[in-house]
Amino acid sequence: MPTARAHCYLNVPLPTGVAAVDDWRPNDPLPYQVVLGEGRGVTDHNVVVHTVAIQFADGRIDDGRIKAPTVTISHAGYNGRGLSSTQARELAARLLEAADELDGWIGTSLP
Repeated sequence: MPTARAHCYLNVPLPTGVAAVDDWRPNDPLPYQVVLGEGRGVTDHNVVVHTVAIQFADGRIDDGRIKAPTVTISHAGYNGRGLSSTQARELAARLLEAADELDGWIGTSLP
């Protein structure tokens, strides 16, 4: 996802923990951008947890009108290899961190 800001809404503060943003997209009544939290990986595995949300030009996080904030799990190059119990606990911890991050984004968005 690009990190360049290609529109005039450069002064909109990003939520804490945002690692990348997409370009502004036109929308009525407010343009929006997709914000992505930093990837949270699991030791010796290629599973990654991300947070993703829509941020409007007034700073608010979308509550689901376009797309509700989500936690995503990706597994690049899936080869059928499962997780050890230690890795599963680490994945669970990463998921809790991501859920807390989303709660922070929603709780700190402008009214």
